[in-house]
Amino acid sequence: GLDDSFFNLGGDSLLALRLKGLALKAGVSFELASLFEHHSVALLAAHAEQAAAAAAPAEPFSLLDPADRRRLPPDAVDAYPLSQLQQGMLFHSAFRDGSTLYHNIVGLAVSLPYDAAALRRALDALCRRHELLRTRFALDGYLEPLQLVLATAAIPLGEGDLGQLPPAAQQETLTAFIAAWSKQAFDPGAAPLLHAHAHRLGERRFHLTLRIHHAILDGWSDSVFIVELAQLYQAELAGRPCRLPALSSRYRDYIALEREAMASPASRDFWREQLRGYEAAAALLAREENAALAADGPLQIHADIAIDEPVSTALTALARRLNAPLKSVLLAAHLAALAMLTGKSGACTALVTNGRPETADAEHMVGLFLNSVPLRMEIRREPWTRLISRVIDAERALLPHRRYPLATMLRDAGLRDAGEAIFNYTHFQALEALADWRQQDSAMDNSFALQINFRPDGARIAGSLTAHRDAHDADALRRYARCYAAVLAQLAGGPDGPVRRLDLLNKDERRLLLDGQASARDIAPLPLCELFERQVRRAPDAPALDCDGETLSYAELNRRANRLGRRLIAAGVGPGRLVAVALPKSAALLVAQLAALKAGAAYLPLDLNYPAERLALMLDDARPALVLSDAGSAARLPQTAGPVMAPEADDSFADGDIGQQERLRPLTADDLAYVIYTSGSTGRPKGVAVGHAGLASLAQDLKERCALDASARVLQFSSPGFDASVLEMLMAFAGGACLVPANARQLDADSLPGTLRAARVSHALLPPALLAMLEPAPDLLPGALLVGADACPAEVVAKWARGRRMINAYGPTESTICATLSDRLTDGAPPIGRPVLNSQVYLLNEALQPVPAGVAGELYVAGAGLARGYLNRPALSAERFVANPFGAPGSRLYRSGDKARRLADGQLEFLGRLDQQIKLRGYRIEPGEIEAALRSQTGVAQAVVLPVDDDGRKRLVAYAVPRAGASLDGARLRAGLAAGLPDYMVPAAVTVLPALPLNAHGKLDRGALPAPVFAAAPQRLPATPLEQTLAALFAETLRLPAVDLDAGFFELGGDSLLAMRLAALIRGKLGVRLSMEQLFLAPSVAELARRPAFGRPDEPSSAAGGRSFWLTVRRQDGAPVSLRCDGELELPALRQALRELGRRHAALNAPAETGATIKAANGLAFPAALRQAADSGAGAPIAPLLRELAQAYAARADGGAPDWTPLPRPYADYADYASSRAELSQATAPSGTPASRPFPPSSTTLEQA
Repeated sequence: GLDDSFFNLGGDSLLALRLKGLALKAGVSFELASLFEHHSVALLAAHAEQAAAAAAPAEPFSLLDPADRRRLPPDAVDAYPLSQLQQGMLFHSAFRDGSTLYHNIVGLAVSLPYDAAALRRALDALCRRHELLRTRFALDGYLEPLQLVLATAAIPLGEGDLGQLPPAAQQETLTAFIAAWSKQAFDPGAAPLLHAHAHRLGERRFHLTLRIHHAILDGWSDSVFIVELAQLYQAELAGRPCRLPALSSRYRDYIALEREAMASPASRDFWREQLRGYEAAAALLAREENAALAADGPLQIHADIAIDEPVSTALTALARRLNAPLKSVLLAAHLAALAMLTGKSGACTALVTNGRPETADAEHMVGLFLNSVPLRMEIRREPWTRLISRVIDAERALLPHRRYPLATMLRDAGLRDAGEAIFNYTHFQALEALADWRQQDSAMDNSFALQINFRPDGARIAGSLTAHRDAHDADALRRYARCYAAVLAQLAGGPDGPVRRLDLLNKDERRLLLDGQASARDIAPLPLCELFERQVRRAPDAPALDCDGETLSYAELNRRANRLGRRLIAAGVGPGRLVAVALPKSAALLVAQLAALKAGAAYLPLDLNYPAERLALMLDDARPALVLSDAGSAARLPQTAGPVMAPEADDSFADGDIGQQERLRPLTADDLAYVIYTSGSTGRPKGVAVGHAGLASLAQDLKERCALDASARVLQFSSPGFDASVLEMLMAFAGGACLVPANARQLDADSLPGTLRAARVSHALLPPALLAMLEPAPDLLPGALLVGADACPAEVVAKWARGRRMINAYGPTESTICATLSDRLTDGAPPIGRPVLNSQVYLLNEALQPVPAGVAGELYVAGAGLARGYLNRPALSAERFVANPFGAPGSRLYRSGDKARRLADGQLEFLGRLDQQIKLRGYRIEPGEIEAALRSQTGVAQAVVLPVDDDGRKRLVAYAVPRAGASLDGARLRAGLAAGLPDYMVPAAVTVLPALPLNAHGKLDRGALPAPVFAAAPQRLPATPLEQTLAALFAETLRLPAVDLDAGFFELGGDSLLAMRLAALIRGKLGVRLSMEQLFLAPSVAELARRPAFGRPDEPSSAAGGRSFWLTVRRQDGAPVSLRCDGELELPALRQALRELGRRHAALNAPAETGATIKAANGLAFPAALRQAADSGAGAPIAPLLRELAQAYAARADGGAPDWTPLPRPYADYADYASSRAELSQATAPSGTPASRPFPPSSTTLEQA
C-alpha cells in the first residue's frame, strides 16, 4: 500500500539500490539517504524528482594515461585502474606469497542432471556478458596497477564422477577435494579469476564448486553469477534461449565514481571528522604469540551466535515497529557488544557498504563494489530504541560518502585501522528463489582480524564470528559469540529499556576467575628492617653490600644502621614519622634507609638529580622530621629542608639490634615503610605512602621465582627515588645476597656489560629500552633478569630470554612495587604474569564486575601489598582506593587505570592506559602536572602535553597558547620546565600556537595539532670532518634533519636513553667511549669535538678546566692550605719552581678570575686550584704537587733543575672532564658553610709569583 514501510516489507540497503535502479527505469530519482526517512510510497513520492538524463558512461580506455594505453597488449578490449579495495586485496595476497587470502569457495548442490557441454556453454555465455570474468590484473609494467579486460576467456571447468560411491563417501570425497582445492592460489595476472569443478553424484544430482578471487566479485555479484548461471544452464538443458537483462554499465564506471569520491573535499572532511580523536582498542581475542598451531588446520576459526527463533522474531518485529532496516537493529546490538567486550564507553566498527553505481542496471552488474567505512558510537545508558535511532542517523549521514576508500581515509587520519571488528549484513534474495540450486559450502580467507556476519535464514537470523586462527583464540571467540547472543536477547526482551552492561560470566566462570586471582600463602608480614635482621642472624659474615670498592658484611651493615637508628630515636624519630634521605648511591645511603626503618620511621628518598624546585615541593608536602644528608648533598637541598643530620657513625650509640622498647612506640607491619613521589595530575607530585605489610610476601616471591640465595649478587640499577630500588633491596635481602649499587657512569649502555662482569652481578632489574641496546652474552646475568618499568617488546624477549631466567614485572607504586610477575619468558610478546604472593588482581568492567578471559578490563589490585594511600591527599586516596566487593569487609581495591586481559594460560596481558597518564622510560607521568607547570610561566594562557610516536619512539611534546598581548618562545618555556621538573617530564619540544584546535564538540582536537618541531634551523653548521660526523650522529639519534653546532643535546630533545644511543653510535663510528657525564659536561657538537678523546691537542679548551676550578672554589673551598718553609724564603727560586710546575701541569697556567695568594710572612699559601684539588675528595692529588714543588724549589735554590717522573696523562683530559661542571650545578651551599665565606682577596697573582 501507499503507506507501507519499505523496511517493514523486508527492504534493506541492498534492496534500496535495486529500488533506485527500478525508479530510474521509470524516470524517477531519489537520494538513497532519504529512504531512511521517507520509507513509504506516499512519503517518497513527495520528495522524488524526475530523473535527469543519465550521465554518459565512461568510454573504454578513458581512465588510462596515454602512455599506458600505448603499452597495452592487442587482446585488451578495455583497461582501467584498480579500485582501492582491489589494490588492498591483491597487495595482501602478494605479500603472503602463494596465499589464498581473499579466495572464496562456494559449493552448490544442484538437483538437475549433469550435462558438461551445457554447463560449458553457460559458463562461456557469462564470460562474454561480464567483463570481470575476462579480466586479469597487471600489477607492474604500467604507471599504476591496471586491470585488463580481454576479448575472450574461458572459465576452467574440472569434472569428477562420484556416482558409484555411497552418500557418506561422496561427502567425504567432496570435503577433501574442497580442502585441497582451496589451497591453490590464483595467479592475478591470468584470467579468469574464477574456476569451477563439477562432481556428478547421481542421475539428477551434482555438486558444483566455484573458486573465486574476491577482487573480481563481491557477495552480491556471487549471487548474480549463480542465479544467471542457473538460468542459462536450465535453458541449455531445455534447449531454449535465455534472455538476461541488458547491461550498459561497466565496472570502469564504478572506478570513475570512486576517483570522483577520492577527489571530493566534502567526503575527505566528513571522514576526517569522524575519525578525529579515535584511538583503537586493543585487538580482541589475541592469543599468546608462541601458541602452537597446526600447520594443516583451517586458516580461520568460526563461532556461531545462538539466536533462537523467538529472539529472531522479536528483533524483526522491532525493526518493523521502528520502520528501520533489520540491519540497523543488528548493527546497534553489535556496537553495544563491542563496547562491552573492549571495556570502552564506545565502539568503532568497520562497516561493509556497497558503492554500486545508482543506475537502472546496477543490480545485474558483477564486480567488487564494496568499501569498509568506520562507524563510531558512544554507548550510553539509554533506551535501545534511542541507540538504534542514532545508528540509523549515522548510517544515513555516511551514505553520500560511502565510496571514499577506507585506505585513503586512514591515511588522511594517520591511522592503521578503523575499528575493532568488521560488521556485515547480507541478504541475497535472488538465491532464495532457486529451487534446484542450493548453496551448501562457503568459505573465504581475508585479512580482517574479526568479522561479525548476520543474514536472514528462514524464520531465524543467522549470526557468526570469524577470525584468523594465527592471531585469535577459539575459546575466546566462542565466549564472544555468547556475549553477542546475550546482547541480542537483552535487546529483543526489552527494546524500550536501557542498554545495560552485561555480566558476561556464568557462575562457574565467575567463581573460577575470582578464586583464580588469589595467591595466598601464610607469610608473616615482617617489617623490612626485620627481614634484613633475619638474614643478619642467618649469615652475619656474608657480604651484604659491595659499593665503590668497599664490601660490608650483613653484620657490619647492621651495626652501622643500628647506631644511626639510635641517633634518630634520640632525635625524636619513630613510628609515624618520616625521615628524608638525600644521598647518592653509596653505603651511606643504604645505612641511612635501614636506620630510618629500624627507628620505626618511614623514609623518603630524595633524588639529587631533581631540580631544586621539585625537591622543595616534595619536602614541603612531606614535612619530614629531619633529613639524612652529607655536606655535599645538603648543598643541593632548599633552605626550607628542615634539620639536617649527617649519617656519620657515632660510636657512643650501641650497635645491637634495636628492640621495640627502645622505639617511641612498637613498630608493626601496618606502619609506613617509605614514601615515593610520582607525577600528579593536579600539577603537584603526589607521595605514595607504602607500608611494610606486603614487603615480606614480595620478598618471598622474588626469592622463589628468581632463585635467590647467598651466592647471588644483585645490581642496584634504579635511582633511590624510584620504587624499583626497594625491589632491588628485597631481592638481595630475600636470599641473603649481596647488593651492588652502581653509579650513572657504570650503567650507560656502553659501560653496563663491563660493570656486570666486573662486579660479578647475577641478578638485575633492567628497563627494556636499555636491554634493546645491549648484546646478550652467556656470562651476563646468569641468575635472573627481571624486566620492568615499561612495556617490553617481543624482540627484547627473543634477544635476552634464551639461556637465562627472564621475568616480566608489572606494578604501580601503589601496589608495593610489583603486583604481578610473569612465568619464565621464552619468546613472543611477554605477559605481565600472575599476582605476587598474598595479592589479588581483578579485571573489571565499569560496573566493577569481572570480565571473561580474553576480554579487556581495568586492572584492579588488592591484598597485603596495597599502599596506605597518598600522603596528605585524602580525596585522591578515596578516588583511587575503593571498597573491595570481593574481599573481607574493610578491604580495598586500587584502581590502576591500566587495561589488561587474561590469556588462556591464566597470565595477564597489558593493553595500555584508560586515561591520559603516560608511561615513559619507566616513569609514570601525568600530563596535567606538566601542563600546570607550563601555565604557571609568565604569559601562558593554555597548555597541552601529550606523547607522540616519533618513528617508534615515544616522546613528550607540549603546546602553549599565549595570553593576549604576550609573546612566547618555546625554547625558553622548555628551559623553565627543566628548572622545576625531573628530566623525564621535560617535553622534547614546546610549540607555541595562537590557539588550540577544537572539534565540533568544543573539545581539544588532538589530531589537528601540528607536528612538533624538535629543533630550530641551525645557526652555525659543522666545519671540520669531526664536527660533521658528530653532527650527523646527533641528528640520527634525535631524528632531526640537522643540528646547530652549539645546540645542547638535551636542549634538542635528548634524554638519558637517547644519550646512551648516541654514545653507542659514537663508539661504533669513531671508536671513542663517551660516558654520560662527559656528554652532560660537553653537550654540544662544538664542545664535544674539542674533547681530548677525539684527538684534541694537550691543553684545556679556553682553560675551561681552570676557570671551572676557580668557580668551584668560590662555592666549596675550605680554609687555605699553606706550605710552611723552614729557613729564609728564596723568592726567586720559588717563582722559578712555580713556573716550571705550571708548565708541567697545564691547569696551573689557566687564567683565573681571582688570583692566588702568596704570603711570605708565615709561609706560602698555595694557588686556589691546588687547594680545590686537595679538598675535592677524589684522592689526594695535593700531596704529589707539594712534593714536586718542594723538589723544584730545592733544585732551583741549589742552582739545579728538578728531576721529575714523566706524567702518564695530560691535564687536558681531566680539564675537559670537569668542564662546565659549575654551570651545570644549581645548588647553593647553606649559609654558614665555607662556601658562603668571601673568597680571599688576591695580593699577588700566580704569574707575578
